[in-house]
Amino acid sequence: MKTNVFTLTSKPGVKRDGTDLDNEYFQEAQWVRFQRGRPKKMGGYRAMSSVVSAPVCGVTVHPNATDNLAHIFSHWGIQRLEFDPTGSGGGLIERTPAGFTYNANMNWQHDAMFNAGGGGGAVLVCAATPDMDAIASDVAGKVYSGLINDVAVLTPISDGGGNILVSGGCCVLQPFLFVYGSDGLIKNSNANDFSVATGWSGTNANEVNVDALKIVKGLPVRGGANSPAGLFWSLCSLIRVSFVGGTTLWKYDPVSTQITVLSKSSILEYDGVFFWPGVDRFYMYTGVVQELPNAMSLNFFFDNLNYAQAQKVWALKVPRYGEIWWFFPSGTNTECDSAVIFNIRENTWYDTRCMRSAGYSAQVFRFPIAAGGEAEDTRDTTLLTYTVGIGAFAAGQTITGGTSSATGLLVRCLTGQLSVVSVTGGPFVNGETVTNNDASATGTLTSAPQAQQLTTLWQHEYGRDKIKADSVTAVEAYFETNNFQWSTGGPVEETAMGANVSTRITRIEPDFISSGEMEVIVRGRGYANSAVKDSEPFLFDNTTQYVSMREQRREMSLRVRSNVAGGHFEGGRTLITVEPGDERAT
Repeated sequence: MKTNVFTLTSKPGVKRDGTDLDNEYFQEAQWVRFQRGRPKKMGGYRAMSSVVSAPVCGVTVHPNATDNLAHIFSHWGIQRLEFDPTGSGGGLIERTPAGFTYNANMNWQHDAMFNAGGGGGAVLVCAATPDMDAIASDVAGKVYSGLINDVAVLTPISDGGGNILVSGGCCVLQPFLFVYGSDGLIKNSNANDFSVATGWSGTNANEVNVDALKIVKGLPVRGGANSPAGLFWSLCSLIRVSFVGGTTLWKYDPVSTQITVLSKSSILEYDGVFFWPGVDRFYMYTGVVQELPNAMSLNFFFDNLNYAQAQKVWALKVPRYGEIWWFFPSGTNTECDSAVIFNIRENTWYDTRCMRSAGYSAQVFRFPIAAGGEAEDTRDTTLLTYTVGIGAFAAGQTITGGTSSATGLLVRCLTGQLSVVSVTGGPFVNGETVTNNDASATGTLTSAPQAQQLTTLWQHEYGRDKIKADSVTAVEAYFETNNFQWSTGGPVEETAMGANVSTRITRIEPDFISSGEMEVIVRGRGYANSAVKDSEPFLFDNTTQYVSMREQRREMSLRVRSNVAGGHFEGGRTLITVEPGDERAT
């Protein structure tokens, strides 16, 4: 019988919406992106710290001479991690403001600016708003600041009336600090000055209410002659703010009053264009508000999103590959476990499973970083707050309570905090003295123990594997082609209806830039509603000229998978040899 050789021609991207049969794109993928129209395995990731407080809900990175400083925001407060250009670094430093207490609904927004009025220096500014459970919440929180290069705890920002409290957040339109929140509040400081004495009155400081609803996000935008300028998102409007000077000072111009915002952390700027998901579609702002078309995974995203946790949706860009990632909690998950991805260069969508709760895009540090992980990347600990007696505690030591006789293994030691696991004979009790195993350090507990989860901060696009301390494990990646079959005209494309016969595949000629062993599985069904039947995996590597087989399905697809340490692939022009099969559904 005559055989035919075809090129696999699935279009770039993963189409989740609609049926598998009615699909010209790849129908499934995991840890795979698309470049030049071809599938490519994503990069690996390496643990930078495995003891950051969880869940993390914000990360920012600033260059510091030859090193970098990451500030990590969680429901527990703020921590700082210093690391070198390779991603290797030292221990954590606690910078949580005095009096800050754990809040499961705590949300953070953060930025940086120069503050001449506060003694001079580059400062980190951040707003803590307890609205993680409801974006429309009017409960206000404090705005904090501290020198970026410092190790001291952050302190509240005040104006003449006391600590500034907002329900929305903060941003910097250089050189002004803006805070915003309920009832359309937008308030800004003087230039390079948010000090209590001179920062919030006179000159260019201003306070207005520009909308009936809460302002939830602000970002700088190109202002031209009226600089600086910014965009501010309320729950229903997009407002452009620009500096005009004189007695007017600032112009507040509604761009659209017909938008929605899914979460405060889901708004992202990419090359001057702003992207975000609303409550039922995706948006972009290019000078005007438009819908961002998504005919491939719109239903997949909104039907699977856990709306009760929608405020946890957050965005990350990977400019090297032209990607915008929106991480979201799916199903009944309470933390982000998946990401839907828009590729600007390829103008396509795809997705992947990935448990990350917050992160920061590559800038001076050329790798994106993100926090969170699977169960094996988190640990449940007991948090003990204490005052120092003698000496210093260290991770790896065992401590004992003088009153309770409880014992526990130290896994993290910060100023005034001990995190322990494997507590036995306990629990520890407030007021007791704890001592390490060689009695070189003691401390007095100042509050009741608290349950605390620790998680991992990752350096992404690093190598090809998951690296954590001395452990190196494979990152599974696979893709599945669209269906091809003779009954719709042949494997290349749909033409006139073809013969009602099965498709028999006899050879695959893999064309990949790859390392490590890979496998291909022939999948298919007799009819669109039939159960899927998989072949045994056929193995190949970068020396394999062709893979022989004899599999037939009436509707057929191929799944290609890599799951070995060091494994990697970039797809090319893979050829398949097929022929008409039996005249029956198989």
